[in-house]
Amino acid sequence: MVLIELEDDAIRQSLPAGVSGQVAIYTEHFSHVAVMRKVLLRMQGWLNYVFMEGH
Repeated sequence: MVLIELEDDAIRQSLPAGVSGQVAIYTEHFSHVAVMRKVLLRMQGWLNYVFMEGH
């Protein structure tokens, strides 16, 4: 588990309490897998938007 600190106060202020997200770290190792991970992150984002996960 990691903690991601947002430096932009405007973004931080607009997020509701208890919000969660997904982060991916891309390196030069396994770069061919990065494309699949980007697609999966985008799909998960759309699913969360469409089905309003947690609401």
